[in-house]
Amino acid sequence: HARAMSIYGIAVMIAPITGPILGGVLTENYSWRWVFYVNLPLGIPTLAILWWLLPSRPINRRRLDLFGYVTFAMALGALQLMLDRGNHADWFDSWEIWLEAAVALACFWMFAIHSATARAPLFDRELLTNRTFMTALMFMLMVGLTMIGLSALLAPMFQNLYGYSVLDTGLLLSPRAVGVLVGMIIATRLSGRVDPRIIVGVAFAICTYSLWMMTHWSLDIDARTIVTAGFVQGIGLGLSFMPMNIIAFASISARYRTEGASLMNMMRSIGGSIGISLITTLLARNIQTSLSDLAAHITA
Repeated sequence: HARAMSIYGIAVMIAPITGPILGGVLTENYSWRWVFYVNLPLGIPTLAILWWLLPSRPINRRRLDLFGYVTFAMALGALQLMLDRGNHADWFDSWEIWLEAAVALACFWMFAIHSATARAPLFDRELLTNRTFMTALMFMLMVGLTMIGLSALLAPMFQNLYGYSVLDTGLLLSPRAVGVLVGMIIATRLSGRVDPRIIVGVAFAICTYSLWMMTHWSLDIDARTIVTAGFVQGIGLGLSFMPMNIIAFASISARYRTEGASLMNMMRSIGGSIGISLITTLLARNIQTSLSDLAAHITA
């Protein structure tokens, strides 16, 4: 399982390595719209190949928990709206944000009570009561909160503050994915020999160190400093990916793995949304503070 997961992860990492560079080439030489158009000539043959080559599996028939699905979807939708609109609407000084927060909280509460009492809930109770799996979900939320949220600001920072072109920005972001590749290879070598909890702990320590490196950035740093911090951060992410999945799925039966995988991806996405909202809010408020500090020292 560990080796298969690492090979799968290495294949997945080809996209973050080539994506920013290809996006920079398309934007620089054609138009930013081609970043979206390019999905069609790649996506259609990919779908055809998957339809042709993927083996068929027995279908596990189960009834859809409609009430659980609706409440969960409404909760996620309201939370996403609140996070996306919060900074624009000045957060809880706006009735819109209060309304969205209330809907999200109420729907999450109804979903939780329904999941605990329903005969056939949307997500099986064995998953939600498994302490190891829920711990892994919390760690995945933390990864999304810190790393995905951070990534949202790097590209505009490189272009607007450091003056790099779109293509150069893509090249500066790609070493992070190379670090993920290296981290996954190291994690594969360590699997079966070292407790996965230790690997995850070391991985988070490496990520923390890379974030500490970024706190020393200024407008005078060179590209080597940016590449080094991104590469170190990638190693930490690569080390954490495989052990977290091993820990998450080690204690649940095989028939829950599909639901478990969807929950893991969902928590990473929610963490990313929360992280982006927090970071953009902090950025906007720090800009206002800096502007007021500067304005206080400017005379007519």
